[in-house]
Amino acid sequence: MGEPIKEINEKKKILISKLSSLSGLTNRGDVIEKVIIDIFGDEGDNFLQAIEKVNLSQDVSIELCNIKYKDIINDKTLKILQQNNFIDKINDYISIYNNLIEQSPILCKTFNHQNANNISKSLGDTGFFSASHSVNLNIFGSKQEYSSLETFKEKIEEEERNILKDDVLKKSFAQIDKSLSNNETRILRNILADNPPLIVELNNLTEFRKNIWLAYFHNAIKEFEEFTNIYIENQVKITNILVQASLEENSWHKVVKIFNQRFDVPFTLNIDNQSDVILNENTPIISFTFKERNEHKKVEEKTLLDVLSQGERRALYLLNILFEIEAIKKQNKNTLLILDDIADSFDYKNKYAIIEYMKELAENQIFRMIFLTHNFDFYRTVSGRFNIPREKRLFAVKSDTEVLLKKELYQRDVFTYWKQSLNKNIKYQIAFIPFVRNIAEYIGLDDEVNILTDLLHIKDNTKQITFNQLFEVFNTVVRNLPTMDSNDTFVFNIIVEQANNLLKDKAIHIELEDKIILAIAIRLLAEQYMIDKIDNNTFLQGITKNQTRLLFDEFRSNFPSDEAIQILDRVNLMTPENIHLNSFMYEPIIDMSSQHLYDLYSQIKGLI
Repeated sequence: MGEPIKEINEKKKILISKLSSLSGLTNRGDVIEKVIIDIFGDEGDNFLQAIEKVNLSQDVSIELCNIKYKDIINDKTLKILQQNNFIDKINDYISIYNNLIEQSPILCKTFNHQNANNISKSLGDTGFFSASHSVNLNIFGSKQEYSSLETFKEKIEEEERNILKDDVLKKSFAQIDKSLSNNETRILRNILADNPPLIVELNNLTEFRKNIWLAYFHNAIKEFEEFTNIYIENQVKITNILVQASLEENSWHKVVKIFNQRFDVPFTLNIDNQSDVILNENTPIISFTFKERNEHKKVEEKTLLDVLSQGERRALYLLNILFEIEAIKKQNKNTLLILDDIADSFDYKNKYAIIEYMKELAENQIFRMIFLTHNFDFYRTVSGRFNIPREKRLFAVKSDTEVLLKKELYQRDVFTYWKQSLNKNIKYQIAFIPFVRNIAEYIGLDDEVNILTDLLHIKDNTKQITFNQLFEVFNTVVRNLPTMDSNDTFVFNIIVEQANNLLKDKAIHIELEDKIILAIAIRLLAEQYMIDKIDNNTFLQGITKNQTRLLFDEFRSNFPSDEAIQILDRVNLMTPENIHLNSFMYEPIIDMSSQHLYDLYSQIKGLI
């Protein structure tokens, strides 16, 4: 931005540092600048414009600079200061105080303690008494001469003490003091106890805030003037820089533009402090405009977060990431991006917006990416859109001692793979059952649906269905299957046998078909156990859907203290009612650890 901006920013830092010391505020998040803009600026002003409106010719109590702004004006004290009953107590105190001032032989409403103290300080600073001058005070019609600063100050302070000793005024102060008795306002209470005349200022908080900051500026006059002088000297240059910079798109504007264009959210982003971003390289203040139908309303970020969906919030959190990435692009710096679950499972529109943005980044040679996700649909989509090679698509498998990275077996359509190899592996034939049932439901083959359902829930003929009958159903529902060898064994027995083998081997990593077999076996054995215990055929015949859940509810009702309830409840949680064709819908069973399935199957077997 050039030398003028650099010099201004250096002087500004010095001024802010001084103001921070006086006010007790830190400038983290530009707090001091925001306070000054709020007090002195008009709507839309930046810090420089607000500073231009600071008028140091106004009369103000210089002693205010000895009080920390943060101790008087903060969230906790404002709750008290703005209460109507507290304001009434302040006004009562002021009324009594002003009446006493008017009765004073020295002070009056226009020459109050503040003005007297200011004059005293001014006389001392200018060496008035050192030049053998004196001051006359008219006390009850008699002039009294004071030829030293000490005697003059002592007389003023004596009169203040006399006023503050008034019993009626002290009672009024006690009412104020009582309102400030809790821990949160203890510091304010102590300040007012030490500086009772300060109470008079609190009836107009707007004016008080202005006065206390004017006092700070007076105390920091050297830093203030150095800052404002260099700003005035370079104002024309700065204007030219602003005009030129406004024609260029800075990184944050680019990020906001990307966000507004790509993400489907019910709000738009705007940068409110554009001049400060350009001039001072400040962090932008982002505002949010909520959109609904034809209405647009600015809202606070916290309020906005309360009404956004999880996916919309996730999109908003990406804002800072987008800025970092755009900054890296600008630097042309080789970078590894590790992206951990950056999209929400249910936020389809924004999920694809994120994927498209990342795909564009992947085409930039400076970026290398590692995607981490529990979202199987996101994993598959990224793999396909990015055309990720087979050897770079990995599943993380965790044991008690290590985490293994295993190459994904089914990198395309698992259903097609099983279909083509159905005659080669009995596990595929079992895992095929819920998939084919789904298809049969979609195309309205009720008889086939019933047979397949009988293999997923305990029914009258569950244990009598053979593989030959199963193959007949498969061929009715799915075309172009390979020729299957005749097999008269019962499907139920093989499901349990395969599950037992899996439990015996307890491999750390098992494939999808193994998990489906375990899930089916768990549910079948759990239902068999509950049916045997309930022993109510009329109830069983009345079940037409949600069989596992209804059996569990009946079991819990009949045996409320049975320890098996906890195990059976886990069956409902861990074995999905349906395993759908859509890869997203069988994501839960893919993400489920093999150890959890082994443990649950072992516990269910222990009940039988």
